[in-house]
Amino acid sequence: MQTLHLDLKPVDENYVELRYFIDNPNQYEKRSLPLSEITDLIKLAERDYYVSFFPEDYTVTGRRLYNWLDGSERWLQPLLDKYRWEGIVLAIAVTEKLAHLPWEVLHDGVSFLVERVPAIVPVRWVSDSTVKKLTFEGEPENRALQVLFMATSPLDVKPVLDFEGEEARILEATKRQPLALTVEESGCLSELGYLVDGYDSGYFDVLHLTGHATLQDGQPRFITETEIGEAFYASAGDIAQELQFRLPKLIFLSGCRTGQAGNSGSVPSMAEELLKSGAKAVLGWGQKVLDPDATAAAAALYQELSAGKQITEAVACTYQALIKNKARDWHLLRFYAGGNLPSSLVTPLRTRGRKPAPPLSVSTQFLEIGRLKADTGETNEAIVLLEKSLTLRKQIGDIQGIAEILLKLGTLKAERGEINEAIHLFQQALAVPEQIQGKACKAWTLHEMGRLKANTGETSEAIALFQQSLVLWEQIGGDQGKSWTLLALAILKTDIGEFSEAINLFQETLILHEKMGSIKGKAWTLVELGKLKAKTGEINEAIDIFQQSFSLHEQIDNILGKAYTLWRLGNLAEQQGNYSQALDYLQSALEIFQRIQSPNADALRQIVARVQGLIRNS
Repeated sequence: MQTLHLDLKPVDENYVELRYFIDNPNQYEKRSLPLSEITDLIKLAERDYYVSFFPEDYTVTGRRLYNWLDGSERWLQPLLDKYRWEGIVLAIAVTEKLAHLPWEVLHDGVSFLVERVPAIVPVRWVSDSTVKKLTFEGEPENRALQVLFMATSPLDVKPVLDFEGEEARILEATKRQPLALTVEESGCLSELGYLVDGYDSGYFDVLHLTGHATLQDGQPRFITETEIGEAFYASAGDIAQELQFRLPKLIFLSGCRTGQAGNSGSVPSMAEELLKSGAKAVLGWGQKVLDPDATAAAAALYQELSAGKQITEAVACTYQALIKNKARDWHLLRFYAGGNLPSSLVTPLRTRGRKPAPPLSVSTQFLEIGRLKADTGETNEAIVLLEKSLTLRKQIGDIQGIAEILLKLGTLKAERGEINEAIHLFQQALAVPEQIQGKACKAWTLHEMGRLKANTGETSEAIALFQQSLVLWEQIGGDQGKSWTLLALAILKTDIGEFSEAINLFQETLILHEKMGSIKGKAWTLVELGKLKAKTGEINEAIDIFQQSFSLHEQIDNILGKAYTLWRLGNLAEQQGNYSQALDYLQSALEIFQRIQSPNADALRQIVARVQGLIRNS
């Protein structure tokens, strides 16, 4: 990839001096850019504006930043076109208030620069008197990628994040190009230091630190754990101290605000501070980020790095994967680099003599493959694998792992109709002490057991279990789990005719999904609320709600959600005697069910035939 350097420095209150060059920092071109053209963007950025539910906002902002750089001379576009087939690293050096601006959304009027193929990837280049240009150095290791993973979850810090899900997504994404994942279990920096000291310098290619981060008194802090599990607000210096002489080539600070400068840009971000402490390349997030977006970014990044791509190429592919999957916070991912940036970390899989990743433990293999089988609907195979993993976990005394597997097994048994076995498994999981299995695991077990009781008509027991689950979600700030438990309780209240309570629960669920930015959760909640309105005879309101749900399912291309919503709209149109409209809805739903080979296709085919008969007889 070719590197285009942009060095932006305020020269007074009104202007910024731009120096740009390709290879030789002494042969730069210079431009003077008026700050007045982007003053409003700077103010908005300082108010954390660019967390938006409207993607067009990013396009408008990106276009304005691009035009500001391009200026009246229009120098930028020809330069990008000259090197476009090589791929371009846009090394942007900015300070103070300019550091707040979302350079990742630069847009040329056709697309975001990171969307181009090959991509133009923005890198926040930290330059100084000794670092004149961004260079790539080093040969890749002829082995599998070696990642050190540490999740932090101190006591009383909410919400509890889905670390196991993040780890599983990374392993799933890299199954074709396996990596060696070493997990530090304690979340404690000193323990991380002891672990790293046990390996040769350069053994780990990447440190992935995941958890909560914040600005404390304007200073960036990552919330790690003490030896007894309490919160420790670690600075970049604390992290660098523990990893002194052992800093991996790439550090991913997967926590909110780790790439955000403090005090209107005058305080460097944690990512930038780590560069000053010797790190080569650091990824962070420029604001609060949704947990699913952070997990998706990690999975995409390590998939590309494991395949032997250069770091900048892997980051570009990560942006593109997030955009493709409509991740709300894709543009908050920030890549910082100093003077010498590593190229590829490892060689491609088929390179002669390449050392493979060590195999996962047998128990972990069974668990991961079992989860995958469950997600793809292969329930019988999943149960066999999970039972094998459970046996091995019992042999090594992994009580926390046992509770998680019991929960998953119970859920699968319930889906297969083996109610007594499911109840027995859930009861075993609940018998594991809360301080060992964790409140989140216990809350999910109560939730699943509540669903089972609701399905078997044991209403009062189900309500009690859902309420216990909600108490735990509230204690740990588990908004995602809380939203699904509220939804399950609302559906149960609908089934027993307590409509007012159900509506309140649906509304509370919708507020949570809005807060989390969960379009899928909001869409499914609207489906259930629409069913309630239809049940109470409020047909027009139900139709409006289903149409809202359909729009959301369409926005995220959720085919199954679209089919179910069309089916409901078709039923209501039939009730109103609008048979032609009903047929349009139902045939569209049937086409989707047939395409995905859904068992619902047969039932819907009969309904379509009935409506066609009504049309012929009318």
